[in-house]
Amino acid sequence: MKFLVLACLLFGLAAPGPQVLADEMELIELQHRPASELIPLLEPLLPQQAALTGRGFQLVVRAPKADIARIRKLVAQLDSAPRDLLVTVFQGSERDLQRSGAALGLSYRRGGVAAGLGTAADGQAGAGGADGAAADLSLAHTRRRSTDEPVQRLRVREGATAYIETGRSIPYFSGGIWQQGGDTWVQPGIQYKDTATGFYVRPLVRGDRVVVDISPYREALAPGDGGVIDTRRASSRVTGRLGEWMELGGSRTQRRTASRSYGAMTSTRERGDSRLWIRVDPATRATEKAR
Repeated sequence: MKFLVLACLLFGLAAPGPQVLADEMELIELQHRPASELIPLLEPLLPQQAALTGRGFQLVVRAPKADIARIRKLVAQLDSAPRDLLVTVFQGSERDLQRSGAALGLSYRRGGVAAGLGTAADGQAGAGGADGAAADLSLAHTRRRSTDEPVQRLRVREGATAYIETGRSIPYFSGGIWQQGGDTWVQPGIQYKDTATGFYVRPLVRGDRVVVDISPYREALAPGDGGVIDTRRASSRVTGRLGEWMELGGSRTQRRTASRSYGAMTSTRERGDSRLWIRVDPATRATEKAR
């Protein structure tokens, strides 16, 4: 069976084609990485006359004789044993990241967006009274656990997939509002939904550069009543240097609210800048830096 597979690979490369004018064919045995992982990395580097195929831990190259040695050298560089890596994720604004420094020992910024699952405090409800008056309902505050940190680190083997999760508890109104005898009544009721926002990461090292496949996973409170959770998934890829912060994305918000209750009026203005950054280091070097 193994001979049959190899024969099929060789026959596929040997078939004539108008753009393949190679004069030598060579079988390369791989030691650490399968052909399916190396072929996408090698193809952009091959000369125009070369062709490449493979299966399992075997590569078959058809190329001009002068290019075979160079291709073998490229394969040797890429066919390395997977390394242990340290993936660091920072959640906050660019200013927070600069203020914390590029070192792994980032400090906690009180009031910033923190990684980890938060715990919300009790909310507070109020009601209006006279005929035709609108009922006001406001949440007093929410609170995160004191153990939350804006930085997460995890150790992962190169080529393996790991999951990083962040999240928070979101309050929503679960009481009731009704009118009776010309008055508007509000029955207090606040519940909380834990929403998870995370992503899967799969890092691959290419020399001094790293390619990270990202598959985000997001839960959010859906519009309307009942605390329904929406879930979204997507995928992307980022590339950068080892030890360099890479921005995955984020959001900037500006919100202004006003409320009136018992003759008093309050106005609040909020601005937010929440971004997600990722950094990949060789585990040994990164561990030494963190000490």
